[in-house]
Amino acid sequence: MTSPAFDFSQYRPEAASPEFVEYIQSLRELQDATQSANPDAAAWTAAATQLRRLTTILTQNQAPETQAPAGRDAALPGFGNPLIPAFTIHTTSAKGVVLQGKFGRFYHGAHDVVLGGALPLLFDWHFALTIDAAGRPISRTAYLHVDYTDYVLTDTPLQATARIDVIEGRKTFLRAELTRLSDTTTLAKATALMIALRTHQR
Repeated sequence: MTSPAFDFSQYRPEAASPEFVEYIQSLRELQDATQSANPDAAAWTAAATQLRRLTTILTQNQAPETQAPAGRDAALPGFGNPLIPAFTIHTTSAKGVVLQGKFGRFYHGAHDVVLGGALPLLFDWHFALTIDAAGRPISRTAYLHVDYTDYVLTDTPLQATARIDVIEGRKTFLRAELTRLSDTTTLAKATALMIALRTHQR
């Protein structure tokens, strides 16, 4: 499969406005509240009406992905991307990247345990950050494997540590672990293969 051409040189982290920071925090709170709510029919209708109004405002202000602030502010949880769990960079270097954060109620599966599919999402984003920190070319995920070693609870402080294992030409092999901050229990491990884009794919 051929990757679409894209000028990644335009895609750079950028500090978001205070207004966007307030918006994205409110959106995360809405996501969590939605997962936990069970109001009456009238309340659902009122909420849907307000969401449609919000959607209208935003669709009237669409921007290219190199200009929209979501996912581009490194100081925000998930870089301001509401899909990514609320993790921020704790330390970063060419040797690896350490994240700290938590999965909000939005990622709830059952019995206060995080939905299993949310962990690969976190690891995939984490590996992309690790590739960037090491100065490797823009890469795409070719393989991602997760071993679940313990349950992950929502709203629990966590730490994720990722590093590069081996570099073979365009191939970068990585690994990561997710642990609880309170007792360093390992909750999940991941390995991945990222392949650098060819020049004509960038």
